[in-house]
Amino acid sequence: MRDAYIGGNWLGTILLSIAAADGLTKYTAKRYGLRHRGDYVRRVTDIEKALQLPASAAAALRRVWATPKERHGYMHLNEDVPQDRAVLERAARDRCLGLHEAERELFAYRPRQGAIVPKYPQLWPTDAQGKTSGFL
Repeated sequence: MRDAYIGGNWLGTILLSIAAADGLTKYTAKRYGLRHRGDYVRRVTDIEKALQLPASAAAALRRVWATPKERHGYMHLNEDVPQDRAVLERAARDRCLGLHEAERELFAYRPRQGAIVPKYPQLWPTDAQGKTSGFL
C-alpha cells in the first residue's frame, strides 16, 4: 500500500485500505469470537466494545470505510469519483493513515524483560506452547 501511495496510485491506495480494513475487522471479530456481521460499521462497534478499543482507533477504522456512496463510487469507478489528483491524494493519505492508526492500536505491545507483551494477545498467532513469534 505504501508503494501504491508513493507511486501516486491514489485510487489503488484507497481501495487497498478499504479491503485491508475489512479484512482486519473480520480477522479481529473471528479471533475474539464475535459474530461476523455483514455490516462493517456494526462489526467495528462490536470490536470496540469487546476489546475496549480506544474511540480514536474505532474512528480511524470508520474513516477508512467512509460512506457507502463514496466507497461504492471508488469500487465501481462511478462518475462521481473525484478526478482531481489533489482530492484523490488527500483521500488516499487519510485512509492509509487511518488504517495505520487502527493497526498500531490493535497490534500494540510493550517490552518486558526482552520479550513483547501484546495489548490484544488473541490477535497474535501462537504456537502449541502459547508463545508468539515475531520479527521486529
